[in-house]
Amino acid sequence: MSTQAHPPNFPFARVAGAEPPAEFAKLRANNPISRVELWDGSHPWLVTKHNDVCSVLTDTRLSKQRQREGFPEMSAGGKAAAKNRPTFVDMDPPDHMRQRNMVAQAFTKERIESKRPEIQATVNRCLDEMIKGGCKEPVDLVEKFALPVPSECIYSILGVPFEDVEYLNSMNAVRTNGSSTAAAAANANK
Repeated sequence: MSTQAHPPNFPFARVAGAEPPAEFAKLRANNPISRVELWDGSHPWLVTKHNDVCSVLTDTRLSKQRQREGFPEMSAGGKAAAKNRPTFVDMDPPDHMRQRNMVAQAFTKERIESKRPEIQATVNRCLDEMIKGGCKEPVDLVEKFALPVPSECIYSILGVPFEDVEYLNSMNAVRTNGSSTAAAAANANK
């Protein structure tokens, strides 16, 4: 662990499109658990090795409640969004489990297996759209695949009309983007 005198500013800038910032490799090699400085001057810990990240994400002593004092937000937009009513992914047990159990029946193995053709069609459509867009420029995999696929599958399970999916995906992207402005994040959350 490192508590260097002048922590690097985070998030790190991307020099070349899809290439991860070089700072991650340096930290993994030399200081895999180290302090960074966020936009608001706070100094949270940054964990860069896979096993360490898994340990942090599954440690029940650590809170996911964004409203807690000192919770590290990536931007002013994130700080503003944290003031809104939390989703269950921003809750700690037992509230998280109570909320999760309310929708658990929609996500049983059998129910998801019955949705396999629809899920596969969503995956195929997103991949086809990326291919149709051409491969001359790097593709933002989160924007074009990792966000819309699970979102659209969940919207389908919950009965959200397909014509609302594009709008909801765009609002979800703004709401979950750590770089959104405070006003944009609050508006998208509404």
